[in-house]
Amino acid sequence: MINEQVLSEKLKYLIMSEMSKKFEIFEFHVEFMYTDGMRDTLEEYDIDIKFDYHGSIDSESSRFGADIERMSEQLRGIIMTYTISPEGKIKSGDADTFSTFVDEGMIWGFEFEADTKHIFNMSFKVNYRDY
Repeated sequence: MINEQVLSEKLKYLIMSEMSKKFEIFEFHVEFMYTDGMRDTLEEYDIDIKFDYHGSIDSESSRFGADIERMSEQLRGIIMTYTISPEGKIKSGDADTFSTFVDEGMIWGFEFEADTKHIFNMSFKVNYRDY
């Protein structure tokens, strides 16, 4: 049986360490989905993050979307650095990128004030490819 609390805390620590230069995390939650009722093998998991982005987001409408996409890809790259295997082990680096896939982030809330506040609520789904 996978210990969700310990695994979530370890993943949160690793991701926060990587994010510390451009992102300040306020909330971090991992939701696990299993292949069976025994909770021994993961099918996929979701990471929900509320954070403040310290990078630049241009308030001009023509650049706004591109800046948010760049920010989202930076965060996705950090999440891809530390993934959880179906057996519940954290793997770092690109060793398992062919079997693990991180979807593009979904923004489900944000507070924006130009040059002041860039607070986002985002979710990333991580699943395993079958070959």
